[in-house]
Amino acid sequence: MSANPAHVLYRAVRNQSNQSNAARAEGEAIDMTDTPRRPLGPNMKKLIFAKMGKDAVPDGGGVGDAIKFLTTPGAMSAGFKSACEFSDLAILAVRMAAEPNPFKNATEEEIAGEILRKIEDKRKTSR
Repeated sequence: MSANPAHVLYRAVRNQSNQSNAARAEGEAIDMTDTPRRPLGPNMKKLIFAKMGKDAVPDGGGVGDAIKFLTTPGAMSAGFKSACEFSDLAILAVRMAAEPNPFKNATEEEIAGEILRKIEDKRKTSR
């Protein structure tokens, strides 16, 4: 039985994250020169920051959670990294969805836009 590619990617990302956190704990410098950087479009930025906001202030949370997130050293950078990983996995999950899949060959920007639209639709119907 072959492993689900999304799970393999998730484990690889999580393993890299754990190695980076361990190196930081030991005070080692992290070499990020081989980490691919890509420019983020407006939809990807909105999706990442929406995830960061949800993590910073969970359902039922309040101003105290936001203040804690903003004042805890390293929380914002860790939250950004986590939200980036989450967004990348969400894009991958959409691309790997069963056929018919209109987003199989869509850009991450198009997929992020559709995810944001679905989130907004859900917010409108839940009010």
